[in-house]
Formats: sequence, structure tokens, C-alpha cells
Amino acid sequence: MKWLPIVGYNDTYEISSDGQVRRTKRTHSAPAGSCLAQSLLAGYPAVCLDNKRILVHHLVARAFIGDRAVGHSGCQVNHKDGVKTHNHFTNLEYVTPQENAIHAVRLGLRRPMNGESNGQAKLTESKVRAIKEASGTHARIAGLYGISRTTVSLIREGLRWGHLFEASV
Repeated sequence: MKWLPIVGYNDTYEISSDGQVRRTKRTHSAPAGSCLAQSLLAGYPAVCLDNKRILVHHLVARAFIGDRAVGHSGCQVNHKDGVKTHNHFTNLEYVTPQENAIHAVRLGLRRPMNGESNGQAKLTESKVRAIKEASGTHARIAGLYGISRTTVSLIREGLRWGHLFEASV
């Protein structure tokens, strides 16, 4: 196991390659070398550093993989095996939010957000099927369903809600 300093904490804490956090200096309540207790935050191990809860996998990734700001801006830390508590640096990687979501669906950790399962969906599958089969202009159909003409066009071209019609192609 390897230990590296946690950036930004004045050499007061170190993070191990597998996600343990320890003090490097003695405090009034704990000796140097003592590991900090971890609690779960949304299922992820977290530690309290200077009265601020920080996710352990973020600390491990920053120390052992590199800072997100350098070539990884906007990225998230992904657990390759999908286990939120497995914080060894070899199990972590930086990915885009979209890559992270696709990975979660692939591992079965999250359902695909197609169609009605998407919380932002304004249409139901039955309405989409009706739109696909409806006759008339896109403007008229859009007015009937309270959606834009572009959405009607995208549905008819299979670029939106295409999963409903893939088997029939």
C-alpha cells in the first residue's frame, strides 16, 4: 500500500492507494498515523477534513491518477467495477458524465432512461406511436400534443423514441 499527501491540506493528511485516510501530524485528539473514520454519503465512503465531508474516491483519484482540472475538466470519478466502496486507485478512472451513465446502465446499476422512464419525458409511448402514425402537418400534430414541430419530426425520423420502433425496422 502506498501513501501520498492530500493536496490542499498542508501535509496534515495522507491518502492510501486503497482509500484509507490518515493524519500525518498529531492533533489534540489523535496521534499522527491514525486513520480517520469513514462514513457513507450516498453509498460512497467519505471522510471529514477540516469540517468538510469529502468523498474518498475523489481523494484517491486526485492523488494517484491526477487532478481532474488537468485534462479531465468536467469529468467524474468512475468505479470500474461499479462497487462504490472499492476505492483502490486501479478501480478508478475519470469519465465524462455521459460515459459514467452508460457504464452504470451496462453494469445494471441504473435503468436506461429511454422513453417514459426518463423523468423529463412529456409524452407516453402510446402518444408517440400515435404521432408516428398521424397524418397532417408537423405543426398540426405538434399543436395536438403540446410539443414542438422539431420533436414531431425527430419522432417520425426515429431520432427520438427510436427504441419503440427498432424491432419493426
